[in-house]
Amino acid sequence: MIGRVLVGCLLLIAAAEARVDFEHSSILDEYDFQGQASVTINDLCASTCRIYASITPESKKLAGNILIQQQKGFISVADVAARVDPATGQKLYLEMSNTRTLTVANTNAQNAAGPLVLYIVRDAETYNEEIYEAEGLNRTHRTLPAIMTVMSAKPFTLTQPKYAMSGAKQTASVTMTGFDATNTGGVCKTFYHETFTSPFPGYTFEVNGPIITVAWDNHGGKVPQSEMVATLGISNIQQVAASGWIGSPGYHGCLDKQPYRSSLYDFHSDFHADIISKDELYIIYMTIETNANLLHQVHFTDPTTFIKYPISNSPADNPITLYMRIDDLAIDWKPTPDTFFLGRWNSPMPAATISHDARRAIFVQRMAYFRKNNERRELIDVKQLRSVRACGVCREADPAQRVWATACDHAVCRDCAYGKDVCPLCEKPTAFMRLGAHLPVADTLCAGLAAFSCIYVRDHAWFALSADDSPLHAAMVASPISDDPRRPGLVRRIAQFRQRNEEK
Repeated sequence: MIGRVLVGCLLLIAAAEARVDFEHSSILDEYDFQGQASVTINDLCASTCRIYASITPESKKLAGNILIQQQKGFISVADVAARVDPATGQKLYLEMSNTRTLTVANTNAQNAAGPLVLYIVRDAETYNEEIYEAEGLNRTHRTLPAIMTVMSAKPFTLTQPKYAMSGAKQTASVTMTGFDATNTGGVCKTFYHETFTSPFPGYTFEVNGPIITVAWDNHGGKVPQSEMVATLGISNIQQVAASGWIGSPGYHGCLDKQPYRSSLYDFHSDFHADIISKDELYIIYMTIETNANLLHQVHFTDPTTFIKYPISNSPADNPITLYMRIDDLAIDWKPTPDTFFLGRWNSPMPAATISHDARRAIFVQRMAYFRKNNERRELIDVKQLRSVRACGVCREADPAQRVWATACDHAVCRDCAYGKDVCPLCEKPTAFMRLGAHLPVADTLCAGLAAFSCIYVRDHAWFALSADDSPLHAAMVASPISDDPRRPGLVRRIAQFRQRNEEK
């Protein structure tokens, strides 16, 4: 009996932590309801609230058995999701009032749930908004609202085409929140913010999450007219010529809030995205935030020059900014459910329009910034990797010798890997390399480097290991590394790093 009560309490705690809560709203997903007989939401509907829902055709049956308790009877989440104004195409809502505790019951067998989004917002009548379902959205050419929200249980692509503005000025801002949380005082990131005069260039946003809101400011001028179109699915291909962003599934950029979640978000396959141009070089500033550690870095690669920017430990409140001169950019990442990244760029400029002196001044400024941030990140990376010396198989806290699985980057103790040809953590076929040992291809490089016991290479980055296996530096190289590590340029870079380390 005590065990069952304890399990029930843990489930309630997990459910309370699952949803994403804002000051005036909450957004719930399928994981809030899985394994739960009921879920309660306090205070949002104490006066009045509006409830919007989005589901998929595949989850409709399950959503039909998730019931919102009204003062008289119940209504299913599937029924709320189906509410649409036939004249305007806008989503309709379920309005609740004088309900301090809103209860949603899950009557499915084993309390199952499928992909869904439940958006509950307090006092929604105070906003001048339009809200739509992404699937089938084709808003005709008419006056824009002050705020427009689009939601979907599946990732989707939102497009506003180019149009003339008759000399007016307009600012468009985008957040990955509902319409009530567009101005949070810095709590939530603005993914896109641009001011235009005629013509408005239009945009295409790939939304790897359940909800997006666009807010327009016409600066006292005439409100323009435009259309808006959405389609389900994303390509992870962006145009460098327009401001935009690329991010991990469900990440909303809001401080101290867990990302949105869905069984449709893929955290098992390697993530790849491309930012492309039409054979023209651009200068862009990209602000990157990620909590990925050194073993799961986000790699930004220029396919033309093969320059690679490995990014890790770039917190949301102190992100890294890359200044790049590119025509294409590839982004690769090995995701995990508890890691995220977001890259945002604004106002890209064709490289031909920027003078040499201006480029040099910007370069000097960026180099000073990188020196400061590299010092900070090295300290974070060393501390982080020292904290994960424990073997993930036998749980030995400080094994005498660890080995590295070259195929998957897992590190385990030597005893757990002995005689195996697969990783004992993920069972991926792999070879093992002793951390801290001189590698056969790097013997001459390791020789004479008293501060280090080893140099090894992974994904075009060289790592120097100290005697206790702690990576002290990850050197970015400006071209692909050949099979022969004794190339003069690499030796020179290692010598420079050694000198810099001694000076510190």
